[in-house]
Amino acid sequence: MVYDFIYCMLHKPVRSPLILGHHLISVLIWPYGVLRHRLVFLILFFVSTEATNVGQHTRILLLKTGCDGTRFYLANGIGWAVAFFVVRMARALTPPSHTA
Repeated sequence: MVYDFIYCMLHKPVRSPLILGHHLISVLIWPYGVLRHRLVFLILFFVSTEATNVGQHTRILLLKTGCDGTRFYLANGIGWAVAFFVVRMARALTPPSHTA
């Protein structure tokens, strides 16, 4: 999150109040929440969604290097879409199953 925040600060095309606010609030709130044992389940959920960024960044690298017509690009895109749905969408709709 710190890297993403700094990246957004340094690169104007991705600099917007919404993205900067999202990353700044996360950087400030998440450590506090974990250290104070507040909303840890929710924080872990959001941290785990960052795993889908691997497929997203791989897609961008393949696109920028001219590999967008390869089978690997297609496989990565399909895998990323499935992972994104499972990790972010389906899990967000599933009620928490933790106990206090």
